Amino acid sequence: MIKLVLDSTGYLPEEVLTKYDVTLVPLSVFVQNREYREGLPGSFEPIYADAEENKVIPTTSLPSTQGFVDAYNKIISDGNEVICLTLASTLSGTNNNARLAAEMCSAPEKVSVLDSGSAAQTIWLYFEEIVERIEAGKTRQEIVEEFPAIRDRGGVAFVPETLENLRRGGRISMLSAALGNVLKIKPILMFQSGVLKCVKKAIGDLKAVLALVESIPKEAKKIIVLRISQSHFFENVKKAVKQHFPSAIMLEGDVGPVIGAHIGRAFGACWIC
Repeated sequence: MIKLVLDSTGYLPEEVLTKYDVTLVPLSVFVQNREYREGLPGSFEPIYADAEENKVIPTTSLPSTQGFVDAYNKIISDGNEVICLTLASTLSGTNNNARLAAEMCSAPEKVSVLDSGSAAQTIWLYFEEIVERIEAGKTRQEIVEEFPAIRDRGGVAFVPETLENLRRGGRISMLSAALGNVLKIKPILMFQSGVLKCVKKAIGDLKAVLALVESIPKEAKKIIVLRISQSHFFENVKKAVKQHFPSAIMLEGDVGPVIGAHIGRAFGACWIC
């Protein structure tokens, strides 16, 4: 049987992880000298509150290679094979550690490591596609070969409510952040080919909600509306998605502090066509 290993940045609900016996290898978040192991949706707000109260932007740390080795070896010892799906390699060294671990584990020939090329709940959507293929009886190699086509059908976009995290993370200049905040210019940030890009700009949050929803492909069959921390416009995005995509399945998702550290409080959406 094929079992799945994920890092913590897919933010799948606990009931999904339990149902499919998924092994989670978490990243870590640091607020000043306090370390938090990134947990599951529902446990993120104390970390965000700690960072906001102390006026700091959290830093993050990769899972260790040994953490992945231990996860693989446990699955292999139970007589199973492994597919590991991680955060985009362009955003984090997590995928590299997962690949190194595959070479170090007890049976490298039984492990495949996939690069999501994305972040947050897009990984959940890709996970569902992989599970469907496992349940249909496809081999690990067949799934690996089909994954690039799965990945091409998905995407994720965010609108930060402030540009401060992006500025302090070095992704935009101080002047751009200051002008953006004063003029209320909101970038629509999308992962494309594993790279975070600004695909649109809108003036004001409500126009940004509409621009975000318009950036979702019309063919989207499932959409997860996302929030980082206590986004003020989460409900607006949900209403807009329902209006523009009445036949799509819509879910909700909380994004954890590993991704939130880089973007800050935000609203967003991910999808698969």
